[in-house]
Formats: sequence, structure tokens, C-alpha cells
Amino acid sequence: MSKKFPYLFVPGTHGPTPRSVIPVQIGLNASDGLYAYPALIDSGADICMFPPEVAREIGIVDLTSGRRNGASGVVEGISAEYYIHRISLNVGGWIHEIDAGFMPGLTRLGHGILGQKGFFENFIVKFDLRKGEIELERHDS
Repeated sequence: MSKKFPYLFVPGTHGPTPRSVIPVQIGLNASDGLYAYPALIDSGADICMFPPEVAREIGIVDLTSGRRNGASGVVEGISAEYYIHRISLNVGGWIHEIDAGFMPGLTRLGHGILGQKGFFENFIVKFDLRKGEIELERHDS
């Protein structure tokens, strides 16, 4: 079974620009409730990342209590540190426990990032720009 999501079209210099931004929900665990937040499907991202405000919304009081790591290129090629925490990620009703990073520089993007670990390892992703949709199928493993 698969789930389809429409592309998000944002204003651009040459008309509306399609973005593979889909609604997701995250939380410390699925039984405590989940927080809705948009996220960009990004095959170039190593892991799933969210801004620190989302961490606070789901109950992570001390961001630095997570595993510290660093990244470059996420926000205009600037190196930045982020903190990894174990969370529940709900995509289209499918819930996975994943390690996600929380990085202060992501705040201005207005969405999270769905990367290789945590997202692509759990889903088969089909982009169909002509139809204006993204189709996800869950791996059975």
C-alpha cells in the first residue's frame, strides 16, 4: 500500500516552485501524542533534522542532552552543530522510531528535513512532478 502527498508550491521568481514538503508528526514517543510539522524530503541529507523549537514542543527540555554532532551545507554551507535525540516519526500513519537531529540554523527554513537515515531507509519514494505528487511506500522489513 502507498500514500500520496501533493507537492507544495511556493512563490518563485519564475512562477510557483514545487517543493517536496509533506506533513509529518513527531514526538518523544507515539503514545504521548505527536506534534505536526512540515518536512522537506531531501535525498542529500544524511539524517532527519528539525529546528530546536520543535524539540521544545515535543518535550525535549535540554537540547544539549542529546548526542552532539556537526554538519555542513545544511544552511548556506555553514558548519553548525546539532543534537541527536530518539523520537517517533509519523509519516502518513506509519510510525518509526528514529534518531533525528535538532539544529538551531533550521528555524528560518520553516520546515524540517527528511534524510537518508530515518526516512529513506524506511520508505520507497517516487517523485512525479508532472502529476504534482510524491508517493511513499513503506519498506516491509
